[in-house]
Amino acid sequence: FKWGGASGLFDGNGDYLTVPHSADFDFGTGDWTVELWYRPAALDIQRALIGKVGAPGFYPFRIRVNATGYVLGYCTDGSATYSTPNAGPAVSVGAWSHIAFVRRSNLITLYVDGVATGSPVSMGAALFTNSAPLCIGSYGADFAAGSGAGSCAYGHIDDMRIIKGE
Repeated sequence: FKWGGASGLFDGNGDYLTVPHSADFDFGTGDWTVELWYRPAALDIQRALIGKVGAPGFYPFRIRVNATGYVLGYCTDGSATYSTPNAGPAVSVGAWSHIAFVRRSNLITLYVDGVATGSPVSMGAALFTNSAPLCIGSYGADFAAGSGAGSCAYGHIDDMRIIKGE
C-alpha cells in the first residue's frame, strides 16, 4: 500500500472492481480529475487501470499503461477520440507512481508524479456518457470478462479518486 493499511492487488488476469453507473460520472464539458497511485508488478503488455467503457470507442474516459511504462489517458465525445501524448515520464516496476488525468478549461493533460506527459490536448466537446459501470483495474466489465482479460491491471492500485468540477 502507498497510504493507509491496504491497496487493491490486481493479477492481470481479469480481476477488477466495478462501481455502478451514476450521473455523478457524467462530466459534460466541466472540469474533472481522475487520479490514483499505481505500483506495477511488470511492464509486459498494455494494461488498463481505470475506465468506463460500454463498447469499443464508447467511453467517457480510460487510463492505460503500455509495455514501456508510458501512461496514456483517453476520452471521447462519442465521435472523436482525444488522447494524451505517449511520452515520459514513465512508471517503473515495483515503484509507486501518482497518475492524474485532468480536464481543465477544455484541455486534457495526463500527469505522472506531477509532471505532464506532454502538451495539453484541446477538447471543447462534452464527454460521452454511458450507463456502463466504472471499472478499476480494467476499462470495462465486458472487456475484462472477454478478450481483454489479459490486459487488466497487474500490480497495486491505491487511493483512486474522481473529482468532478474544481
